[in-house]
Amino acid sequence: MKSLLRLALGASLVSSITLVHRAAYADSAEVKYTVVRGDTCAAIAARFYGDSRLVDIIHDANPGMGPAPHSLKAGRVLILPPKPAAPSAGPDARLTRTKNVVEVRAPEPRSGKPNDPLFRGNRVGTKERSTADVTFRDETQVKLGENTLVVILGDAQSRAAHLGARPSATETTLVTGSLRARLSELAGGSADKHRVATDSGAVEMKNGEAQVSVDEKKTTRLAVYDGASKLTAQRKSVDVKSGFGSKAETGRPPTPPKPLPDAPVWSTPVPGLALTEGEADLALAFAPPASPSGPAAAQWHIQLSRDADFDDLLVDTRVPFATRAIEAKGASVGKYYARASAIDDDQFEGKWSSVASVVVASLASTPLPGRKTRIEVTPSSVTCAIDGVVQQSPFEIDRNAAQTIACSTEDGGQRASLEMPRLPFGRVNAVAELVPAAGAATSVRVRLTDDAGAPIENVSVAVETAPSGMRIGPFGAGGAGAFVAPLALAPAATGGALRLRIAGETLVETNALSLTSGEQVDGPIADATTHLELTLAGRVTTVLNRPGFGGSLGIRLAMPRGPGEMLLGAEGVFEATPPGTSNVDGVGETRVRANVFGGRLPFGYRFGGANARHAPYITLAPELLGTRAHVGAESAGVRSSSLAAGLGASAGLEVRVDGRSAVFVELSGRYMLEIEGATSGPAIDASAAALSIGYRFSP
Repeated sequence: MKSLLRLALGASLVSSITLVHRAAYADSAEVKYTVVRGDTCAAIAARFYGDSRLVDIIHDANPGMGPAPHSLKAGRVLILPPKPAAPSAGPDARLTRTKNVVEVRAPEPRSGKPNDPLFRGNRVGTKERSTADVTFRDETQVKLGENTLVVILGDAQSRAAHLGARPSATETTLVTGSLRARLSELAGGSADKHRVATDSGAVEMKNGEAQVSVDEKKTTRLAVYDGASKLTAQRKSVDVKSGFGSKAETGRPPTPPKPLPDAPVWSTPVPGLALTEGEADLALAFAPPASPSGPAAAQWHIQLSRDADFDDLLVDTRVPFATRAIEAKGASVGKYYARASAIDDDQFEGKWSSVASVVVASLASTPLPGRKTRIEVTPSSVTCAIDGVVQQSPFEIDRNAAQTIACSTEDGGQRASLEMPRLPFGRVNAVAELVPAAGAATSVRVRLTDDAGAPIENVSVAVETAPSGMRIGPFGAGGAGAFVAPLALAPAATGGALRLRIAGETLVETNALSLTSGEQVDGPIADATTHLELTLAGRVTTVLNRPGFGGSLGIRLAMPRGPGEMLLGAEGVFEATPPGTSNVDGVGETRVRANVFGGRLPFGYRFGGANARHAPYITLAPELLGTRAHVGAESAGVRSSSLAAGLGASAGLEVRVDGRSAVFVELSGRYMLEIEGATSGPAIDASAAALSIGYRFSP
């Protein structure tokens, strides 16, 4: 009995009781009833039979409703048989849920199991880390927390009917512990109440939500969270409204109502989704409210549960005021719910905080050959993506580079990401060979494998040292585990091994490269450093929607960035449109010839670097262009000049000739707007598309 003198979990009691003044009794014929919002089985029984305890009639006629009390959905059609001539005999209540150690004394003690019948005078007790639900015939439900003992007094309505009195309330005796009760009126209105008797007083719960507790000194405490209730002791009563509490010590009347402590708040955003490769450590931080209206908290009551009803509790305890988080070490896959309440120095407990929920998802990894990893995501309600591409679990990832796996819950409301670092290489095997072209070695190929012989891909490869007279450009991908770089050999070059740095950290030495006479490439290769480039190009344009011709001359800076190079430059442009008929704004179809000249500032990115054999690129460029045109007949026309600003874009492809030069082909377009006040004569639209062929050179 010692363990029953303390309570770690405030049980909740849901009571739905009604007084029916004018019931529409179903005395003689079966009725089909459509459920409306807010209906309960007890409310329907009270309305149609005049007695809410006759819910078993509804249950028997509508199988498949599950355990009581039921959650009825609006629109469901129920069969309501005729009212029986006399109430059916049966237990006053049943044990509808048990967890761990639950004991029923009837009168001899036995282990409680779901659906066990309970009669007046039976006792139900829970032990450490144990909970239970008791449901009465009228669907009043009492939720028992750990170390709680209650006495079943039976159905107050049936006893009242037996005595010829009006049924007025259901009753429970609380021996020790606490009950958190919530009463909701049934359809049709109610004057009924729920009474809780204790050794030092009695509580009459009128409506809303309240908690009744009995401590080791037999002091009764009433805390009202919603609605109103009454505490009676020593023939004196006090009405307690929402947000207040009162207590009755043994032999003393109730104290005047006092404010309850305020609920704590979550001090940091709750991570709605937690990703882990195994188990997760949860820590949900809370704090007192910034501007409390009630008494200060002396301690906290915290709960962490696997279900939203807080039946399957993992954490349920009182902690010191200095504690500021609900923690759980090694939480497995699933959804968790947390809440906290404040307890003042007089042991009054305030309202629960808002409920915080977090989903723990596991990304279990299994190593695969070829430095890959298999990822399996659980639960299935969590989906994951890499670089924005949704992956179907299980999926594989490349561990040669760090990966970020971004996941979200099924509704997309909660998001989190997990960093998967690059796997350490261990021993790396590197085999180098020269790749000849037209009788001379023009590139070097290196194949990388790990200890198991699996190819290593998607890593950076850089030359630390090379044999005398051998210059090697940046390496690019060349197939499964292969990397290729351009090669330049001096006349006196000698063979030897390369020292390479893999992924910026691992040093590896290749086999020795053997050179034969004549293996040379004229001209050096460009260094993988920032350098200048000159460009010269001819172009075909479409100014005034007619073919023209022109050219460009430019200079630009190439800066290595990632697998390619950033480009930033300046370019001069000249274009000419021969005489012909075009549509000129304000003039219409007429004969015109025009010249366009000006400058542009292109910036963009080239993929593959200066030494790539083929290197696509893209650029954007603000442009400032002037036009001079002759509009009309040669002998009687007018001259036009204008200035326009706009934006151009281009995409092209370079083909490397040698280490310093390349030819390119480029498709571009621009959109121009006239600058106000800078035009004389008819305006000429300088917007156009162009196809260019050119040459670039690195000095």
